[in-house]
Amino acid sequence: MPASSNARAMAVLAATGALLLAVFAAAPQAEASTLYACVKSKSGTARVFTKKPKCKKGESKISWNTTGPAGKNGANGANGSNGTNGKEGKEGAAGQPQSAVPFNQSIEPEFLTEKFASLFTLGGVSVRLNCSNAFVLNVVSLEASGPAGTRVESGMVDERANHKGEPTAAVQQLLYNLAVGSDTRFSSLATNGSGEVANAGHVNATITTPTAVVVIDAYIEVGPHCVASGMAFSIPT
Repeated sequence: MPASSNARAMAVLAATGALLLAVFAAAPQAEASTLYACVKSKSGTARVFTKKPKCKKGESKISWNTTGPAGKNGANGANGSNGTNGKEGKEGAAGQPQSAVPFNQSIEPEFLTEKFASLFTLGGVSVRLNCSNAFVLNVVSLEASGPAGTRVESGMVDERANHKGEPTAAVQQLLYNLAVGSDTRFSSLATNGSGEVANAGHVNATITTPTAVVVIDAYIEVGPHCVASGMAFSIPT
């Protein structure tokens, strides 16, 4: 090829490349898959089109694709190694309430004697029934033992055991708010001296220790027998 023709061809390619860069930069919205150009044979200048043009005399028409063929899919990457298992979590706290127990005890009193029956042990607290006699009176009591720092609050509604709404004739403490040591009495009910001798009571008590709360709902009765029945449950604090 003569030197002049070679130079002209290089000029055409350079001019076309410059035009392409200008077209791509200034017109990114072009959607044509093929671009066209009319290139002057002598000067190498070109006109670029997105549609197939009709070139003038002395121009050569060229075309090229704007998007090349898709490449082959790359190889799949290797699977990563499994992570190590996490540490086992700590055991959760016990559900609420932690435990509950029913109780039901009956003792026949003896003259000038105290008799006992265990009712339950929960949350570090032990509660028992005390049935005692003081000459003409029989007395039923609930007593608690607990660790240092334990307190009990209790209250009682009572009536004669005939359940006719008659008030009791015996003198007894209905409310308690005490520090609990060993066998601390937190409820007490005595017989009457005349008429309907037997008495009954409904006791609610809360015993609080440094680690738990014990709740008691009980029925007690005193007459020919000392009776205690009900339910208790503990909740850890």
